[in-house]
Amino acid sequence: MSRSRWANAACCLLVSLNAVATRAADWTTYLNGNDRAGASSATLGADLHLAWVHNSQAKPELAWSGPRTTPIEGLEMRHRVDFDAAMQVVVAGDRAYFGSTVDHRLYCVDAATGQTIWSFYTEGPIRLAPTLAHENVYCGSDDGNVYCLAADDGRVVWQMRVGPKDDRLLSRGEMISRWPVRTGVLIDGEIAYFGAGVFPHETVYLCAVKATTGEIIWRNDRISQQDAGRNDLSPQGYMLSNKDFLYVPSGRSLPVAFSKATGEIIFQRQHSWRTTAGGEVGGTKAVLGDGQVYSGGPHHFLAMAEKTGDVGAAYIGGRQMVLTGDYAYLVDGEKIFCVNRAEHARASQEKQEWFLRARDTRGDKEKLAEANQKIKEYAGVGIIWEFPSSYDAALIATDKLVIAGGTNGAVALDRITGKQVWQADVEGNVKGLTATDTLLTVSTDEGRVYGFVPSEVPTVQYWPAPFADSFATDKQAEVYQQAAKEILARSGQQTGYCLVAGSEDGRLAYEIAKQSSMTVIGIEPDPTKALASQEALSKAGLHGTRITIVNKPLDAIPLSNYFANLIVSDTQLKTGQMPCGVQDLARFLKPCGGVAILGHLPGALPPSDEHIKAAEEWVTRLYSEDVGELVADAPWFILRRGKLPGAGQWTHQYGDASNTSFTNDQRVRDGLGVLWYGDPGPSAMVNRHEAAGAPLSTNGRMFIQGTDRVMAYDAYNGTFLWDHANPGAIRTGVFNNRETHNLAASDDVLYMAVGDTCKGLDAATGKVVHEFKTPASPDGVERAWAYVAYDNGQLFGSSTVRQELEEKLRRRGLTVKSQTDAIFGIDTATGEPQWTYRGSNILHTTIAIGPECVYFIDSSITPEERQQLYRRDKEELKNLTGEAALAAEEQMKKLDLRLAVALDRKTGEKLWERPVNVTDTTEVSAGGGSLTVMYADGHLLLCGANANGHYWKQFLAGEFEKRKLLVLDAATGDELWSKNANYMNRPAVVEGQIFAEPWAFDLHTGENKTRNHPLTGEPSEWRFSRPGHHCGVITATPNMMFFRSGFIGYYDLYADSGTRHFLGQRLGCWVNAIPGNGLVMIPEASAGCVCQFSIASTVVLEPKTENKSWGIFSAVGETTPVQRIGINFGAPGDRKDLAHSEWLGFPRPKTVGRLEFVFDIQPQLASGGGWYSQNPDSVQVPGAETPWLFASGAKGLQHFEIPLLGDQDKSAAYNVKLFFAETTVAVANSVQIRFQGNDAAGTTKVAGNDSGADAQFVVKEFVGVPVEKNLVVDITVAASMPLTNLAAIEVVRVSEAQ
Repeated sequence: MSRSRWANAACCLLVSLNAVATRAADWTTYLNGNDRAGASSATLGADLHLAWVHNSQAKPELAWSGPRTTPIEGLEMRHRVDFDAAMQVVVAGDRAYFGSTVDHRLYCVDAATGQTIWSFYTEGPIRLAPTLAHENVYCGSDDGNVYCLAADDGRVVWQMRVGPKDDRLLSRGEMISRWPVRTGVLIDGEIAYFGAGVFPHETVYLCAVKATTGEIIWRNDRISQQDAGRNDLSPQGYMLSNKDFLYVPSGRSLPVAFSKATGEIIFQRQHSWRTTAGGEVGGTKAVLGDGQVYSGGPHHFLAMAEKTGDVGAAYIGGRQMVLTGDYAYLVDGEKIFCVNRAEHARASQEKQEWFLRARDTRGDKEKLAEANQKIKEYAGVGIIWEFPSSYDAALIATDKLVIAGGTNGAVALDRITGKQVWQADVEGNVKGLTATDTLLTVSTDEGRVYGFVPSEVPTVQYWPAPFADSFATDKQAEVYQQAAKEILARSGQQTGYCLVAGSEDGRLAYEIAKQSSMTVIGIEPDPTKALASQEALSKAGLHGTRITIVNKPLDAIPLSNYFANLIVSDTQLKTGQMPCGVQDLARFLKPCGGVAILGHLPGALPPSDEHIKAAEEWVTRLYSEDVGELVADAPWFILRRGKLPGAGQWTHQYGDASNTSFTNDQRVRDGLGVLWYGDPGPSAMVNRHEAAGAPLSTNGRMFIQGTDRVMAYDAYNGTFLWDHANPGAIRTGVFNNRETHNLAASDDVLYMAVGDTCKGLDAATGKVVHEFKTPASPDGVERAWAYVAYDNGQLFGSSTVRQELEEKLRRRGLTVKSQTDAIFGIDTATGEPQWTYRGSNILHTTIAIGPECVYFIDSSITPEERQQLYRRDKEELKNLTGEAALAAEEQMKKLDLRLAVALDRKTGEKLWERPVNVTDTTEVSAGGGSLTVMYADGHLLLCGANANGHYWKQFLAGEFEKRKLLVLDAATGDELWSKNANYMNRPAVVEGQIFAEPWAFDLHTGENKTRNHPLTGEPSEWRFSRPGHHCGVITATPNMMFFRSGFIGYYDLYADSGTRHFLGQRLGCWVNAIPGNGLVMIPEASAGCVCQFSIASTVVLEPKTENKSWGIFSAVGETTPVQRIGINFGAPGDRKDLAHSEWLGFPRPKTVGRLEFVFDIQPQLASGGGWYSQNPDSVQVPGAETPWLFASGAKGLQHFEIPLLGDQDKSAAYNVKLFFAETTVAVANSVQIRFQGNDAAGTTKVAGNDSGADAQFVVKEFVGVPVEKNLVVDITVAASMPLTNLAAIEVVRVSEAQ
């Protein structure tokens, strides 16, 4: 790119070579070294004076929001991924350099005065410190590029987009690359290292390039797909290195070690915060020293061996640590202190032993007190001096000083004595410090950089100059002011995102930003105009904060789908013609109310019927692309986009008022990719163990219950819409169906139950538009509005006595006991009550609404009495056998009489009442779980609602075999069928099928769902597996299921190829992955979790056809006789081809004994051989239907055996195909193949439509291979030939052997 495009030489200053030459006392990288030890030999004195301040136009927005400050379950959490909290500075000679997350620029400033020498525009936040080397300055940006700029004048030496293409999405309100560079650039000698990407599901990248040219040495794009896509590396934070290894922080998890020579993983470890880690660890902070990787957590540093990741060497208390010589300097929020490193480390091992004892003796107060006292004693061993201070956010050391920063200040101490020698007040929390012989910089989270120098200066200089209107106040200004006013008034848009297609010099973007709260993104194809508008908007203080100008062709805009609340065009206003086609912009317009508007203003250009007609035709063509409302009011033409055809909604806790955990969203399908991610983050959310209500979504909005307020966000772009305080409204204990949600939604109103009231909030604004009360009770006892549902103009509720449980009875969010004796209906149009029905002990958690009826369970006893009955009788039944045990069980059931009841939903009239035996639906084995009722297709399903992933052992041991499903005719209450279904968790009902993990059953008959076994072709029971920890229930659409499986898990019901994973973050403990609006919305729900998940964020997914992932298949039944088997050697997991044939990865993905499909082929590999896997996107096989087959394989596979027939099966003949990768036809023909010990002759052809002798992908076919039991394959390669790469084998039965 041209210098004029990017470099802004705003100040004409004399440049000399020595201005950028580095010296020993310079500070050339973050924390002054690739070990991030934070020490310098600089001789900076203590007599320091403020010389300059750089002020950002806004406070930096972190890439990730942090946890709440109040403890959860006794754990005090702190932000673990705040690497971008301040603008970190590097210094060489008389120049300082820093990047900005605010205006997206890299700055070079005079170290003495702070005056800008040059600046460089990127198209995204620069979140980490630049690096100085080779007379260049290196940085990465959220725009997905690494930049190498000349340090003297900012010209581009080289730049590199790390991801596969320019593809952007919204992240906490910023439009950034799908593969942002958030590792900084580490320079080690002649090599530059960096990473890109956030979500493993979409591939992350690590690269090594020549530092001076950008030439690639290696590029690892294989990490994310490992183990069926379950490697959760998310490269974020400052990388570290020693001689052999590169250490890559991974968000909230522990650093991962890579070979610097090859880019392969050396170790990737997890250590339990409960035991071996010594407390909460994980995050982007780390230090190298003493042969250890000191991984920093909120309260201590965990030492992991540099070569293996093993722990045990040290557990150093502190929040920041500097290593120099034999000493470590630390801060912990109470003090700054110096320790003898070796002595303190040895004592920390003893401290860890007492930490483990403290955990083991929590119930013994005396032993716990002793352990805590020992922990305190050992923490003090080796301390040389300490200085009381709350500063804990930044720490460095120079030749003579230790400098610490924290809230609103920084302090310098004498390194030898620990005495204070300097102090300064600043604005904000100090998150960055840099020191050279002549400069101390202090960076704060308010977007300020302070420069302190050894000599007093006459005047402190403040940069940049005050922001001002950067456009002339001429006639054109008036035209644009009026244009923006008309556009905003006619569109009704004031918040969200505006796309200006053809932004020209930025005037329209500027006026829209000034007159609204919108974030404006301008696309300008002319680089000269784009640069000029960036400069003008920067002078106004708006570039990067409110307005971003992107220099791209209008027919190749790389922005995310659905993001724009408003689409306009400056070019169209100026010329009367749209500068791009409808097809170039249609996908950006937000459904459910996004507006595209074109028009004409007098003064913009001469009036013209031709221009007015052109605007009308363009908007009309857009209407044909995006269904909605078309408004023609010449000379203005407006399209307001409607809902996406086929999109669903999630209006209640379990999808809708029928409780099926299903929405009929036809658009959600496999190939999911991130649409946006960001807020709300953990700080606003309820502790995941309290199992609060699910998020809801209707009409393009998402409603989320936080700790003390309900929040509304735009589902398509994450814009915060409103919040409404509702202290006391939150419902915990929804886990296991012990409680109901406090929210229900329609397209236009969110209904919220609080106390005895249900408020209706306007879904667009959050203002109260309705208020309803529970009906008066005949006994005068105050009752709460517990159950709430809305359906087709009716609001339903229950009158419930709710009482807080004693603390000792609280468990997993079960905080109230309740007794319901009334259900009622209200007409929302009139606000008038329609009916009230009073029962005995109505289980309000079982209420389900059908098209004509309200269904629920009434009972002879309360839920609390039932719990006591079960506990008592289970103890007594232990001592009974035979008929006595059966008689006792029947007596218990008589005491617990429950009635299924149906009411006419319009009148409240009881239509039928039936006694039901549901004892075995709940409280079966461990995990508990209350009764639930679902309505679907004229049927009522009564079942258990347990959803706890801790009980695999009990399930595999058969303890759930008696867990029952019971189905009634919804019209009569007659039992249609019941069966012991051996299921684990709360089912979902999907288009006539009950998915009760791990099985599925026909809703109408109870018969097991079957599939043809992928090997034998015989019908077998359908089954799926959640290999990871899986508290929480299934949510579903016609094509997909979503659930927790350690991370976010999902299952493609159409492809039926196994469980897949969206790595990096976890779901909540109940329901928080909800499909709807054509999306999958996953609000953050891990609050309180201190485990090492790399990401904690709200994320919204959309179907993207190019995104395919590997699954983990589960199958039931005999595996022989095999009709067909396809094995993809080295593949990360399982996958189906276009013909729906299953290809099984081998070696198998990591299994944990949770119903994963396993088999063995007894492979033997040649010396130097092994399994390999490449990124399928990097393997090109022209014309091949399954190019991904060739992306992995076995190098040097010499022998293997595939079981095809059982002991009782007759011998058979099979056709065999061998797929070779990176092997020419000539080489493949030279390979000797033996089946059953006999030489085999086959035919060889090129895969796909590639041609020529150099084709790299070939298939060898063998016909009629006889097999009696196992297919035994031997592969021999001549000694002079390279080892072959066998990618796959397909074996298909053709007949019984003759």
